[in-house]
Amino acid sequence: MSRNSTRVSALLLLLLLNTQFTFAQSRTRKVEVGAQLTILRITNDQEGQFPLPKDIEDTLVGGGIRLGFNITNTFTVEAEGNMFIRPSEFEGRRSEGFFGIKWGRRSEKAGVFAKARPGFTRFDRILTFVRSPETNVVDKTNVYFALDLGAVVEVYPSRRSIIRFDFGDTIVRFTNRRIEGLEMVNIPILKTYYGHHFQFSAGVGFRF
Repeated sequence: MSRNSTRVSALLLLLLLNTQFTFAQSRTRKVEVGAQLTILRITNDQEGQFPLPKDIEDTLVGGGIRLGFNITNTFTVEAEGNMFIRPSEFEGRRSEGFFGIKWGRRSEKAGVFAKARPGFTRFDRILTFVRSPETNVVDKTNVYFALDLGAVVEVYPSRRSIIRFDFGDTIVRFTNRRIEGLEMVNIPILKTYYGHHFQFSAGVGFRF
């Protein structure tokens, strides 16, 4: 085989390998955009001799949007924001936002992933206990650190569409929460604790 033939063969081989690599990459589209309906069950799991107030307990229903970027076929970074229907006309809104990772396995038709996404939850107009010479109770907005841990199941009706189901534990770091029954004069005893709350979401999305 001549030197020119060797060069041509090598060039064709490189082109073939590059074409196959590009095709393999194209099977996982990079950008995902979606929307979801979500249910979050907020409970007071600090029961006992000195329980915390139950003003935040409720089953919240809402929805939001999600944006993801597929770094590889198994690893995705994503951001999500949700807003919930107000529990009553006297209570403020509830909302949340997360940014983190999704990691797992996917085929042409479905995928299963684990997720870990830190973020925040916002509770408008809830009782907050502060140290003050005039009052120890205020009605205000509180933003708490939160962490969304759980699992994701996806179904792919086509190469561009996604049907997604999320199951997770939304861990909220509550602060300035009074321990009922442990008060000295007008100074409340405050407690910071981590609440574990089940959250389920169902949504659709598109890949680009």
